[in-house]
Amino acid sequence: LSNLTDGSYVISDAGTYHFTGTYRGTPSAVIDSRGCKAVISVAANITEDIIIILEGVKISLTGEKQCPLSARNTTSTVTVQLKGDNTLSAIHGCPALWTPETTNGKLIIESHSDEKVSLTVQSARRYPGIGPIYANRQIQINSETIKATGGSGASGIGSGNYGSAITITGGKVYAKGGNNGAGIGGNDAD
Repeated sequence: LSNLTDGSYVISDAGTYHFTGTYRGTPSAVIDSRGCKAVISVAANITEDIIIILEGVKISLTGEKQCPLSARNTTSTVTVQLKGDNTLSAIHGCPALWTPETTNGKLIIESHSDEKVSLTVQSARRYPGIGPIYANRQIQINSETIKATGGSGASGIGSGNYGSAITITGGKVYAKGGNNGAGIGGNDAD
Protein backbone atom coordinates (compact mmCIF):
# COMPACT_ATOMS: atom_id res chain seq x y z
CA LEU A 1 0.00 0.00 0.00
CA SER A 2 1.50 3.33 -1.05
CA ASN A 3 0.18 6.61 0.25
CA LEU A 4 0.66 9.11 -2.57
CA THR A 5 2.24 12.38 -1.46
CA ASP A 6 5.03 13.68 -3.74
CA GLY A 7 7.31 12.61 -6.59
CA SER A 8 6.47 9.58 -8.73
CA TYR A 9 5.90 5.89 -8.28
CA VAL A 10 7.32 3.75 -11.13
CA ILE A 11 6.00 0.20 -11.44
CA SER A 12 8.92 -1.82 -12.76
CA ASP A 13 7.77 -5.41 -12.12
CA ALA A 14 4.59 -7.42 -12.71
CA GLY A 15 2.33 -7.76 -9.68
CA THR A 16 -0.31 -5.96 -7.63
CA TYR A 17 0.16 -2.35 -6.48
CA HIS A 18 -2.17 -0.58 -4.04
CA PHE A 19 -2.42 3.22 -3.85
CA THR A 20 -4.42 5.44 -1.53
CA GLY A 21 -4.59 9.09 -0.54
CA THR A 22 -4.50 12.59 -1.99
CA TYR A 23 -1.49 13.60 -4.07
CA ARG A 24 -0.12 17.09 -3.43
CA GLY A 25 3.26 16.98 -5.14
CA THR A 26 4.98 17.24 -8.49
CA PRO A 27 5.60 14.11 -10.59
CA SER A 28 9.18 13.33 -11.62
CA ALA A 29 9.04 10.17 -13.82
CA VAL A 30 9.42 11.17 -17.50
CA ILE A 31 7.22 8.98 -19.72
CA ASP A 32 7.66 10.32 -23.26
CA SER A 33 9.96 12.30 -25.52
CA ARG A 34 7.90 15.49 -25.00
CA GLY A 35 8.79 15.54 -21.30
CA CYS A 36 5.45 14.43 -19.87
CA LYS A 37 5.77 13.20 -16.29
CA ALA A 38 3.52 10.78 -14.41
CA VAL A 39 2.61 10.32 -10.75
CA ILE A 40 2.06 6.57 -11.26
CA SER A 41 3.89 5.11 -14.25
CA VAL A 42 4.13 1.55 -15.59
CA ALA A 43 7.60 0.90 -17.03
CA ALA A 44 8.13 -0.20 -20.64
CA ASN A 45 9.89 -3.50 -20.03
CA ILE A 46 7.02 -5.33 -18.29
CA THR A 47 5.38 -8.08 -20.33
CA GLU A 48 3.31 -9.75 -17.59
CA ASP A 49 0.01 -8.50 -16.17
CA ILE A 50 -0.18 -5.69 -13.63
CA ILE A 51 -2.97 -4.84 -11.19
CA ILE A 52 -3.21 -1.30 -9.83
CA ILE A 53 -5.67 -0.82 -6.96
CA LEU A 54 -6.84 2.76 -6.47
CA GLU A 55 -8.50 3.24 -3.08
CA GLY A 56 -9.85 6.71 -2.45
CA VAL A 57 -7.14 8.24 -4.65
CA LYS A 58 -7.28 11.89 -5.64
CA ILE A 59 -4.68 13.18 -8.10
CA SER A 60 -5.53 16.64 -9.45
CA LEU A 61 -2.49 18.02 -11.26
CA THR A 62 -2.04 21.71 -12.05
CA GLY A 63 1.18 21.73 -14.10
CA GLU A 64 1.62 21.26 -17.83
CA LYS A 65 2.64 17.83 -19.18
CA GLN A 66 1.67 16.04 -15.97
CA CYS A 67 -0.23 12.76 -15.97
CA PRO A 68 -1.90 11.14 -12.94
CA LEU A 69 -1.57 7.51 -14.17
CA SER A 70 0.31 6.27 -17.24
CA ALA A 71 0.54 2.80 -18.72
CA ARG A 72 1.63 4.32 -22.06
CA ASN A 73 4.80 2.31 -22.59
CA THR A 74 3.84 -1.17 -21.37
CA THR A 75 3.16 -4.21 -23.54
CA SER A 76 1.15 -5.94 -20.82
CA THR A 77 -2.46 -5.88 -19.63
CA VAL A 78 -2.91 -3.29 -16.90
CA THR A 79 -5.99 -3.74 -14.72
CA VAL A 80 -7.06 -0.75 -12.63
CA GLN A 81 -9.24 -1.94 -9.75
CA LEU A 82 -11.29 0.64 -7.89
CA LYS A 83 -12.16 0.92 -4.19
CA GLY A 84 -14.20 3.92 -3.05
CA ASP A 85 -14.28 7.19 -4.99
CA ASN A 86 -11.24 8.10 -7.11
CA THR A 87 -10.30 11.19 -9.14
CA LEU A 88 -7.59 11.64 -11.80
CA SER A 89 -7.26 15.08 -13.37
CA ALA A 90 -4.73 16.65 -15.76
CA ILE A 91 -4.81 20.18 -17.18
CA HIS A 92 -2.56 19.99 -20.26
CA GLY A 93 -0.23 17.77 -22.24
CA CYS A 94 -1.39 14.27 -21.25
CA PRO A 95 -4.47 12.10 -20.81
CA ALA A 96 -5.60 11.75 -17.19
CA LEU A 97 -5.43 7.94 -17.48
CA TRP A 98 -2.97 7.19 -20.30
CA THR A 99 -3.66 3.74 -21.70
CA PRO A 100 -1.00 1.54 -23.38
CA GLU A 101 0.10 2.67 -26.83
CA THR A 102 2.04 -0.51 -27.59
CA THR A 103 0.79 -3.27 -29.88
CA ASN A 104 -0.14 -5.77 -27.14
CA GLY A 105 -1.02 -3.31 -24.39
CA LYS A 106 -4.50 -3.27 -22.88
CA LEU A 107 -6.26 -1.37 -20.07
CA ILE A 108 -9.06 -2.87 -17.97
CA ILE A 109 -11.00 -0.85 -15.38
CA GLU A 110 -13.09 -2.74 -12.83
CA SER A 111 -14.31 -2.78 -9.24
CA HIS A 112 -12.03 -4.31 -6.59
CA SER A 113 -15.00 -5.48 -4.49
CA ASP A 114 -18.79 -5.53 -4.39
CA GLU A 115 -19.01 -2.05 -2.84
CA LYS A 116 -19.97 1.03 -4.83
CA VAL A 117 -16.95 2.56 -6.50
CA SER A 118 -16.30 5.39 -8.90
CA LEU A 119 -13.60 6.87 -11.10
CA THR A 120 -13.79 10.47 -12.31
CA VAL A 121 -11.21 11.50 -14.90
CA GLN A 122 -10.71 14.81 -16.65
CA SER A 123 -8.18 16.06 -19.13
CA ALA A 124 -7.81 19.27 -21.11
CA ARG A 125 -6.55 20.71 -24.39
CA ARG A 126 -6.72 17.95 -27.01
CA TYR A 127 -6.16 14.98 -24.69
CA PRO A 128 -8.64 12.23 -23.76
CA GLY A 129 -9.78 11.59 -20.20
CA ILE A 130 -9.04 7.86 -20.61
CA GLY A 131 -7.08 6.72 -23.64
CA PRO A 132 -3.94 6.83 -25.74
CA ILE A 133 -2.82 9.74 -27.88
CA TYR A 134 -1.29 8.17 -31.00
CA ALA A 135 -2.60 4.63 -31.11
CA ASN A 136 -5.64 2.44 -31.59
CA ARG A 137 -5.56 0.23 -28.50
CA GLN A 138 -7.83 -1.82 -26.26
CA ILE A 139 -9.81 -0.32 -23.39
CA GLN A 140 -12.23 -2.49 -21.40
CA ILE A 141 -14.54 -1.19 -18.66
CA ASN A 142 -16.24 -3.63 -16.27
CA SER A 143 -16.85 -1.18 -13.47
CA GLU A 144 -19.37 0.57 -11.28
CA THR A 145 -19.37 4.27 -12.22
CA ILE A 146 -16.94 5.95 -14.63
CA LYS A 147 -17.13 9.67 -15.48
CA ALA A 148 -14.68 10.75 -18.16
CA THR A 149 -14.23 14.17 -19.75
CA GLY A 150 -11.79 14.91 -22.55
CA GLY A 151 -10.13 18.17 -23.39
CA SER A 152 -11.06 20.41 -26.31
CA GLY A 153 -11.16 18.29 -29.47
CA ALA A 154 -10.58 15.05 -27.55
CA SER A 155 -12.66 12.08 -26.43
CA GLY A 156 -13.87 11.37 -22.93
CA ILE A 157 -12.84 7.73 -23.50
CA GLY A 158 -10.81 6.79 -26.55
CA SER A 159 -8.01 8.33 -28.49
CA GLY A 160 -7.33 11.99 -29.04
CA ASN A 161 -6.31 11.27 -32.64
CA TYR A 162 -7.32 7.71 -33.56
CA GLY A 163 -10.01 5.18 -32.78
CA SER A 164 -9.74 2.71 -29.90
CA ALA A 165 -11.21 -0.73 -29.36
CA ILE A 166 -13.50 0.07 -26.43
CA THR A 167 -15.56 -2.59 -24.66
CA ILE A 168 -18.01 -1.75 -21.85
CA THR A 169 -19.37 -4.81 -20.07
CA GLY A 170 -20.97 -3.28 -17.00
CA GLY A 171 -21.49 -0.32 -14.73
CA LYS A 172 -22.51 3.22 -15.58
CA VAL A 173 -20.29 5.14 -17.96
CA TYR A 174 -20.63 8.88 -18.51
CA ALA A 175 -18.29 10.17 -21.18
CA LYS A 176 -18.06 13.67 -22.58
CA GLY A 177 -15.67 14.94 -25.21
CA GLY A 178 -14.39 18.47 -25.29
CA ASN A 179 -15.41 20.85 -28.11
CA ASN A 180 -15.66 18.71 -31.27
CA GLY A 181 -14.60 15.62 -29.31
CA ALA A 182 -16.49 12.32 -29.09
CA GLY A 183 -17.81 11.10 -25.77
CA ILE A 184 -16.55 7.59 -26.59
CA GLY A 185 -14.29 6.84 -29.56
CA GLY A 186 -11.68 8.74 -31.53
CA ASN A 187 -11.79 11.98 -33.44
CA ASP A 188 -9.80 11.47 -36.66
CA ALA A 189 -10.07 7.78 -37.58
CA ASP A 190 -13.67 7.00 -36.57
